[in-house]
Amino acid sequence: MMFWKIWEKAGIYILTVIVFLIFWGLIGPSFVTMFNLSNVLLQVAVIAIGGTGMVFAITSGGFDLSTGSTLTLSTMVVAMALKFWGFSVPMAILLAFAVGALCGTMNGLIITRLKIPTFVATLATMLIIRGAAFIINNGRQVIFNEFMELRLLTSTRILGFSAASWAMLVIVLLGFLLYKYTRFGVYTRSLGSNEAALRISGANVNNTIMLVFIFTSLTAVMAAVIQTSQTLKGSATSGEAFAMDCITATILGGTTLGGGKGNVPGMLFAALILGFVSNGLNILNVPYYYQYMATGVILIFALLMGGIKEMVRERHV
Repeated sequence: MMFWKIWEKAGIYILTVIVFLIFWGLIGPSFVTMFNLSNVLLQVAVIAIGGTGMVFAITSGGFDLSTGSTLTLSTMVVAMALKFWGFSVPMAILLAFAVGALCGTMNGLIITRLKIPTFVATLATMLIIRGAAFIINNGRQVIFNEFMELRLLTSTRILGFSAASWAMLVIVLLGFLLYKYTRFGVYTRSLGSNEAALRISGANVNNTIMLVFIFTSLTAVMAAVIQTSQTLKGSATSGEAFAMDCITATILGGTTLGGGKGNVPGMLFAALILGFVSNGLNILNVPYYYQYMATGVILIFALLMGGIKEMVRERHV
């Protein structure tokens, strides 16, 4: 039982170290250079920021499959606002946040007013929002290389790491504090573990659901801003794997799939695992589709360990 207690508290951190050491052994010193680790953190930033919102969505007992489409639409909005609509960089980003809040509000209204399950609701809005991303410029990508000030988010270095990486840490920390120490966090956990009791307590369940999905959409916009800072373009095909990466990092990080229990720090370390796998396999010139397989194997391993832990716990009850 001692092993399973340790695994429950530190399993994701142990797994992160194991994956890191495996790739260090396979690749050598070039894997642990400041340049490469900085690149890993920059890659992880997009997933970890989106994963912060996904922790709330899954902890509440739901899903948000539309975050990838929200990211896509946000990149297009920023690109169009800068390239064609005459916006400044700060105003373009604010516009993207407004659009993201609208997407989250749409999800919340469909779920609370129409009583449609979150999986189906966000599957539908995923298609609607992605369609809007295609319509906004007839499916053509928008490149805005002349707005180099947006690049500062990823090109500026602080203690060797990009400003985007530090922004990721701040957002994850704020997400953890919001989850752990606020009424909104308590309501989110209660929503996933015992919605009936939450309603009886007098809490406004519909408002909590609305806030969860608005928050999840806003984190997708934050991730989109970092992505556009890296690429300086908006594309209606970007963000296709974003939602699944966020869900994978969230579940792998220890958030219970059935709701009621989340783990923001665990999600961050799970995102690091995904970053190490992607970066390491790229350095080893392994085709990208093997990266999907490797991520799937790691996720199955983590879920298997969780299943075995529950079986052991039941035997000792």
